Amino acid sequence: MSLPTGRRLVALTFDAGANDAGLPKIAATLTRLGVPATFFMTGHFARYYPRWARLVAARYPIGNHTMNHVDLNRLSDAQIRTEVVEAEESIRRVTGRAPQPLFRFPYGDVRARSLRIINSLGYAAVGWTVDTAGWLGTSGGQSVASVVARALGRLRPGAIILMHVGSNPGDGTTLDADALATMIRRIERRGYAFTTLPQSYAAAYPGWPGNVRPSGRTSSSARSVAARGLLSGASETALGRFIRLGLPVYCGASRGRYFALTFDDGPGPATRVALGLLRQFGDQATFFLVGRNLARWPEIPRAELKVGAIGDHTWTHPFLTRLAPSDINAEMERTRAALARATGAAVRLFRPPYGFADAAVDREASRLGMLQVLWSIDSGDSYPPPGASAGKIVRTLARLVRPGSIVLMHENLRQTTKALPTVLRELRERGLRSVTVPELLAHDPPSLVQLRAGISGCTGNSD
Repeated sequence: MSLPTGRRLVALTFDAGANDAGLPKIAATLTRLGVPATFFMTGHFARYYPRWARLVAARYPIGNHTMNHVDLNRLSDAQIRTEVVEAEESIRRVTGRAPQPLFRFPYGDVRARSLRIINSLGYAAVGWTVDTAGWLGTSGGQSVASVVARALGRLRPGAIILMHVGSNPGDGTTLDADALATMIRRIERRGYAFTTLPQSYAAAYPGWPGNVRPSGRTSSSARSVAARGLLSGASETALGRFIRLGLPVYCGASRGRYFALTFDDGPGPATRVALGLLRQFGDQATFFLVGRNLARWPEIPRAELKVGAIGDHTWTHPFLTRLAPSDINAEMERTRAALARATGAAVRLFRPPYGFADAAVDREASRLGMLQVLWSIDSGDSYPPPGASAGKIVRTLARLVRPGSIVLMHENLRQTTKALPTVLRELRERGLRSVTVPELLAHDPPSLVQLRAGISGCTGNSD
């Protein structure tokens, strides 16, 4: 089985059915290298390793791998249903997310009778192109080198790579975890990018996951929106590269016709107005959200993913440089986890409130696998209070925005909402197109010299 694509895209998939021995290293590697993945989880795993189950579900798409990892073909119809339904309920109870519509058969043994039952429960079965065989361990004649070699030997557009999060029960080795970083780097060197299963299927099949009948117990709307909002392969690759560099981004390279509108401090009462205007003009934006606002507008992050990207803007919008490291972590991690639950998509962009950051903030963003995004142009819509008038916002942006600009705005200010249509119209007439920050990094990436120069590396900045 492979992905429905002819592009040089690869999906890493991990089965979590036994223990969690390899997960610390797998999670750290994926975060550090900025690579997406899809996890298939048993109900047993979710029950016995709830902390890891929640962490995985908050960051990555998850699928159902049955309750107890038994051979379904030896069970009665009723027993198969019980295995699938109990796993779904256990995973949802622990993580707050249902695993539909992805399902992986234990041992990959798919037969017509069990497949019909799986489909009737609202799932699509997913196999793999290559099994790394890391689960066999050194006692089974495998090694880190053999795991990498197997993955590279079957590398092709649309490849689905099967790996496991647990250790070999006999020798305790975690070869998949140990080989992961080397495998990722070598795959990237061959010109491939990484994707998730929902992202690939959403691109190929309009209405995914509506092409499988939902069971009635879980909503498919959040899953389908999350799939549509995931990044393109090129953007994923670019974002991962800049996360690994660990330097804040202020702008693109000014070589194309793209710029990035960014909006802070949402969601709020006017966010949907901004979304409507972006759709009307065919533009995209990036939204940096304050976690505590989600209680009043919990559905907006999913809507924002339809027209752009979202990022972490802390839980309470404090001056992070005044906080202890533990409080910095709480502000960032709580928001990131809440946004991941709301959208089903990993959150990999971060903006510090007021643009204030120090070494402790930088370290935490890097540890959490997020790219710190600042800006090259401030629209002036919020500072100094009460902010510039709509007319002045329009004049400022008309004068300063150019290819590669990252623009700071706040969609829930009256003057911003009033100015936005004119801003979008005038910049479009100049041949400029607003894209998300990850898309800007893919189409017009800043050089390392620019990054190291900070705001001074950008043209048309507002300093």
